[in-house]
Amino acid sequence: MRINTLPLNIEADCLHEAVRFWHKDPTKKTLIALLGASSLFLPEKGTLIRSVYYFFRGIDDLLDGEYAGTSVTSDPKGYAEDIKDQILKNGTVLPRDRIARLGNYAVPKLFKLASKNDNVNRSINTLIDEMMFDYDRRQTRAVSSADRLKQNYTDGLDETLNLLFVGLGSPIRSGDIGPYSFAQGRLYSARDLKKDWELGIINIPSEVLVERTHMTPQTAYAELITEPLIGRWLKDEVEQGTEDMKKSLVLASDFFQGQNHRNVPDPGLVVLRGLGNGILRSSRKNIASIG
Repeated sequence: MRINTLPLNIEADCLHEAVRFWHKDPTKKTLIALLGASSLFLPEKGTLIRSVYYFFRGIDDLLDGEYAGTSVTSDPKGYAEDIKDQILKNGTVLPRDRIARLGNYAVPKLFKLASKNDNVNRSINTLIDEMMFDYDRRQTRAVSSADRLKQNYTDGLDETLNLLFVGLGSPIRSGDIGPYSFAQGRLYSARDLKKDWELGIINIPSEVLVERTHMTPQTAYAELITEPLIGRWLKDEVEQGTEDMKKSLVLASDFFQGQNHRNVPDPGLVVLRGLGNGILRSSRKNIASIG
């Protein structure tokens, strides 16, 4: 099985995915810029980090119905299941399309770089399982409890970060940064509420949507957003997510206290700060728009 694709070809695939992602979601420009600049502060890892991120981003967009122009969209869940099976059995992915080529390049390297305390298979399975959870609930506009939404945000984003940290060679892991992933999920979901609602991904917990407002997942967004209880819930999500993100960034800085002897920040900390501060800037705009 071929597992070594030329980095030049991979960079071309990463560039294609970056442009696609930018057009799909310009609000993620900070993240896209960070991924592009990763080669500047860690030259030997830049291609790997981009391929890891865009591999999983491609699978997620397929499952969300936001990856047009590719034959695999006819059965996105089957595609994701097959990716999981290939990695479990072979430790890599057959390079049959652009997304799979990125996985073919990245996944074997993650296994090689992982420490004895890392479990790359578990991380990948958990991450793709949470993507498929979103796919399943989108099919029926299912409403989930607050606890299940928290699990979705935390499990999926924790493992995304952990895989990136493995690729970066950073010692930090999601368990060291408190509620970072939950805060990230809450802030992204608040910001993308309209888009997700229209896709069928309902990120308002059942305790609020059904039990308090007595609305349904079929309610038109224009009507939903005028409900005062929804407005208060949304503002609380943004404010609590912002507070938790700030706490998490302090925890990340504290983790590296006394470890930096060259005055060069750890690449994991660079990613956390860059991503976290970008999310906070976005959340400030969100609070202003909510009023």
